[in-house]
Amino acid sequence: MTRAASACRGGTLQLVQEPLADTRWVQTVLARTAAHQLLTRTLTLATGAVTLGPAVRGQRLQFDGQTLTSVWGPRWRLLLIGAGQLSQAVAAIAPALDFEVLVCDPREAYALPPGSPPGPPMQPVAGMPDDAVRAVQADAHTAIVALTHDPKLDDMALLEALGSQAFYVGALGSQRNQAARKQRLAAHFGLNDAQLARLHGPVGLALRARTPAEIAIAIWAEIILVKNTQLEQAPAEPEPVCAAAACAVAARPVVRGCT
Repeated sequence: MTRAASACRGGTLQLVQEPLADTRWVQTVLARTAAHQLLTRTLTLATGAVTLGPAVRGQRLQFDGQTLTSVWGPRWRLLLIGAGQLSQAVAAIAPALDFEVLVCDPREAYALPPGSPPGPPMQPVAGMPDDAVRAVQADAHTAIVALTHDPKLDDMALLEALGSQAFYVGALGSQRNQAARKQRLAAHFGLNDAQLARLHGPVGLALRARTPAEIAIAIWAEIILVKNTQLEQAPAEPEPVCAAAACAVAARPVVRGCT
């Protein structure tokens, strides 16, 4: 195990060079992040030993000269309720933002027949919208947006989403429709003011968007705004290492990390 330091503009960059003699920890990291868990990986420089442990949002990279502890976590993801034209426009932007996109739409008109040409990268989630929200186990790395414009479907998703840990919950519809929706969710399903206050609607920033592509940009703009605002409010949290991408380097002889 070796260390190196080099001067850089405004500070010092420290590099840790780690020979990957034992990669058994990789499968554990992949399994735990696939279950959307945050975890830490602690490297002891003197021995090369690797220890994995639980992490919490707000935990940051730490290096004391003897051990290097990094925070690893799952990809950000977006669950779309509805597979129509607008959802496809939203999904098309997702790869550039490194979001995984899941979609639930029980309507037969939007079912993809076998042999259909590939479209935007969307992973289907079977079942009704409320079942889909429960199935994905929405956490603090999950956004949920209801885009069917059908209250029977959108409300089913929102009932579950507004009680989940999802960092963003939004729904398509005018201000009048949103007010009616909140009244309906409170009167008939018992959602409280705190839960209803989490609902972003009309969904997206007010960009005067008109086309599906423009509305998709507005939706992503608000999702990113909420995501980054929450990260800034957390105590010095860096972006967690994405396990699926970072573990790919295990096949290489050397990994470099920095503080």
